[in-house]
Amino acid sequence: MYLDAIAALLMVVFAFVADQGSRSFRKLKDSSPHRRVKIYRVWLATSILCFGVLGILIIYFMGLTHDRNFHGGIYSIYHPYDVAFAILKQNVSIDQAQLLPLGFGFCMGLAILLFVSRTRKGKKFYTTEAVSTLRPRDGTESVYVIALIINAAISEEIMFRGAFPSLLFNITHNAMFAIIASAIVFGCMHWYQGARGVLSTFCLAVIFSLILGAGFGLYLVIALHFVLNMMALFVLPKRSLAEPG
Repeated sequence: MYLDAIAALLMVVFAFVADQGSRSFRKLKDSSPHRRVKIYRVWLATSILCFGVLGILIIYFMGLTHDRNFHGGIYSIYHPYDVAFAILKQNVSIDQAQLLPLGFGFCMGLAILLFVSRTRKGKKFYTTEAVSTLRPRDGTESVYVIALIINAAISEEIMFRGAFPSLLFNITHNAMFAIIASAIVFGCMHWYQGARGVLSTFCLAVIFSLILGAGFGLYLVIALHFVLNMMALFVLPKRSLAEPG
């Protein structure tokens, strides 16, 4: 029963963070440099507390109160992925080693589909409307944005690939539901980016889950999350601005 209460409380926290994030995101574009830095500080503190610290506390709490899902004496956040992909392997003739190539193929297919769709409409393949407001305008903002990127990679993965799926799995005993529901909530947390942002982050969450299901650690997913955010906010915008048209 207490796990149900924790899950309900988490959903309230997620809704509050998503709402406040959307509100402050709309203010960010027209804010002064001082105000923008203040917003970044609030986002950083909120993410650390609501995703990172809270996620670690949930994992620690479940490790203390649960005696069935231990791995080497430490509570395993990978248990939902082990269960889900064991069931998948039993019902589908796919080797676990094929999951990453399949995930990569899915990404390439999605990228090609988007490329064809956008170029047929005379648009650039890559645009940054959804995150253009987040792009730093000076050195001070760059420091805070990099801090946000590092923290997002760590805190969000701890919560949405670690704590939240484990919590849902312990409540429902349905590993696939726990993983997919966590991916959906993760996508919804990016509502400030619009429907396209929600869909793209949901797809990323699924791919990250495939990586964990293939037996890789959370460290790899955190590293990929960091690289993708750096690409979106620093590397690709420069290329987009350099392109004519």
